[in-house]
Amino acid sequence: MSFLEMTADDGMTVAEAIEFIDSFDEYFDDCEQKTERTNTGQTHSLSSSDSSIPIPTSNMVGEKRRTKKTNPPGYTTRVQRRKRAELQNLRDEAQELQERLDQLKKSTFNSHMVVANEDPAACQMKWRNLVETERNQRRHSEETNSKLKTILAHHLSANENLCRALHKKALLKGTDFVFSCEPTPGYSFAAFENNRAIVGHLEQLVGKLYLESGSLLDSWSSSSMNYSMNVQYDEQKHSKVAEMKATTPVACSMEVAADVMWREQSGQRSDPQKWAHI
Repeated sequence: MSFLEMTADDGMTVAEAIEFIDSFDEYFDDCEQKTERTNTGQTHSLSSSDSSIPIPTSNMVGEKRRTKKTNPPGYTTRVQRRKRAELQNLRDEAQELQERLDQLKKSTFNSHMVVANEDPAACQMKWRNLVETERNQRRHSEETNSKLKTILAHHLSANENLCRALHKKALLKGTDFVFSCEPTPGYSFAAFENNRAIVGHLEQLVGKLYLESGSLLDSWSSSSMNYSMNVQYDEQKHSKVAEMKATTPVACSMEVAADVMWREQSGQRSDPQKWAHI
């Protein structure tokens, strides 16, 4: 066993001894203050009663006035003050916690009273509805999460395939040819530099469109039949082709009329050259 180890009793004994020594220091300081006050009072009384006694001056040697020196508080005093402050802080904190506990007890008691006053069946139904709502929300979130994961996986797969395809040289072949070619019109616009030529060309187009619009813009309520003919030059046959159109109102629907015309044109004819083309 080591003799340097101190127990709790030894520490208390040492603290009491230090406190006892500090009390002696304070006692001696008080005695010195009282003695100094007594000497000062006697000096004033002697000077007032007998004025013939010479007053000692500052030239006298050996007479030194003793000044009081305040000693700092001892170790034990400081420890006790610190302990008192800590105890006071602990008491204040304990009081605050007790007040907080009382408030919590009151609120808990009130909540228990409210729950006790409610109908058990209604309370159970409320909890059941809450659980059902939470379950539905969680299921919806899980389904949404699964769909999002599937979409993300599909996008990642498509991204990989696209990156793999774009790095192939075979797919990039011919891009230079595409970007180097410039689009050219089917006919030259040099003939339309003159305004008169443009006006004449537009007049021809308007006349042609007017002839073609006769069968489209006529009123279908009319009982008359309309015929139109257009002569064109066929470059493949190197000859002119006459195109005739007949428009007549019918009492049936377009599907029935188309079926009748199809059967009429699909029938056998004696002269195939006279067949009409629809």
